[in-house]
Amino acid sequence: MLDKAYKYALGMGRWCGVAQNVRRHFKIAKAYPLDWWIVEWESLELLLSEDFAQLFQPENLAVDTESNNVFCAHYGIQHAHDFIRDVNGHLIDDLAGQVPLLQEKYRSLLDRMDLAFAGSEVLVVRESLRTTRELEAGISAAETEARARRLLAVLAARWPTTRIDLLVLEGGADRADIPVGEHRIAIDSLEDLNEAGQWRAEAWDRVFERQAVRPMGARTPLAQLAQG
Repeated sequence: MLDKAYKYALGMGRWCGVAQNVRRHFKIAKAYPLDWWIVEWESLELLLSEDFAQLFQPENLAVDTESNNVFCAHYGIQHAHDFIRDVNGHLIDDLAGQVPLLQEKYRSLLDRMDLAFAGSEVLVVRESLRTTRELEAGISAAETEARARRLLAVLAARWPTTRIDLLVLEGGADRADIPVGEHRIAIDSLEDLNEAGQWRAEAWDRVFERQAVRPMGARTPLAQLAQG
């Protein structure tokens, strides 16, 4: 287990329920990029390596009629919460008119993230390193570790002075604790929760308790000390 207190923790998809639970547990009021997107793990590599350069470029955006979200073709992101909707939940027509403010907003969020994380210790939480087509079939433990190492490498390149712990959650995964230089990867499971159940605070709290990760200033529960 990671067994550490963090000043900074970042939800990094695959969907917005990750950020909701990370921010709740670590008492984080400020928003960061990726909080509310639906994003494939492979897209994270491209986003980070390109410094989000193609984000909210009008030529990359289209409405996905099946999900009723704005979709970024370049990065494979579903913008479920960024664009204004009417009272019935439908996207309003003037999507292009919202783009300049969204570009400005997310550049500010990126600057906030990079400034805060530089020289700090950060917990990054990612739910699933599987692609959509792999969600039911799953991937091997070796492939999960390989993809986690790839993601960690991109994060470390972006924040070279930051110590990063990457917590990856995979349904049914065997738990693992993998040192990578000064960084660490922890792999854990959300215990076969269904789609609605993934929002449940108690399920996420069990993961955080097993990993003994907590906000800075919080004490380790006695039960975890006894397990150690």
